[in-house]
Parts: sequence; structure tokens; C-alpha cells
Amino acid sequence: MRIVDARGQKCPAPIILTKNALKQAKKGETFKVLTDSATALNNLSRFLTDNKAEFTVNENEADGIWTLSVTKLIDNNVGPMLEGRETLLAN
Repeated sequence: MRIVDARGQKCPAPIILTKNALKQAKKGETFKVLTDSATALNNLSRFLTDNKAEFTVNENEADGIWTLSVTKLIDNNVGPMLEGRETLLAN
């Protein structure tokens, strides 16, 4: 199973990593996203909901890491939420 490790990343990086994984996933495929940021968790939840992906969230309270288990439900182009902003990380 693919794991997207977004721990230590500030937004928009976790969204961009997850968007890329969702684009590459096939319908019905599941992958995991790891984050240690409550802000990223909230943004990821909205992004995944907007893009019709099914997901569950588990929190490991001992180390403060949330694990999202994401399943792509439909074959589509992932929404334009960050269209054109991917270059922010390169700068």
C-alpha cells in the first residue's frame, strides 16, 4: 500500500502530495496519508471530501500523528483546489 508521508510539512505541501497520490490511484485503490499537523488534517479532510474520496482518520495520541486511509471512489480529474499553486513549493 502506498504511504504519503506529510509529517513535518506545512500547507499546501500535504494537499499537493495527497492530490498527486489521488491522481495516480486507480478507482477503488487505497493509500495512507500521515500528518502531524491539525491544520493539514482539516485541509486534507476538506480536500478529500470535495474530491469524493472516502477516508477514515486514526490518531496516535502517543506521537501526535494522524493516519488517513484514503480510497479513490471515482475515476476523475482531481479538483482544481490548488491549480497553479504547486510551484509555491519550488520557490
